[in-house]
Amino acid sequence: MKHPKSTAHEFLLETLQNSKSDVTLIAIGPLTNLHAVEKLSPGVLSKAKRIIIMGGCIKEEGNCPKTNLISEYNFGMDGNAAHCVLNASNNVVLFPLDVTNHVQFDMDQILARYCILVGSTLLKKS
Repeated sequence: MKHPKSTAHEFLLETLQNSKSDVTLIAIGPLTNLHAVEKLSPGVLSKAKRIIIMGGCIKEEGNCPKTNLISEYNFGMDGNAAHCVLNASNNVVLFPLDVTNHVQFDMDQILARYCILVGSTLLKKS
């Protein structure tokens, strides 16, 4: 895939609508762009084979200053987006703060091998 010349959500929309192969989205930040995609074209996120999200928390204390540390940062910064995306597809895999606080990985290695970074959203290479 070429680097997008449009906004992140326009690139995501075009990719989901026109991809001839499966698309897996990996969101490692607030879900604002995925929310924008779903608002532009309702149901389009369900075209993704899988949406992997780093967000939310179960037992861990939150880390979002906007919510006085009650919620996890990615969900707390745009709660409406989180709600929309979590309800837009049956193929969501969620990795809450409880998991990400205990698992470390090298982002450069992941990006180089598997993904294309678009804003705060990772797209799996074909």
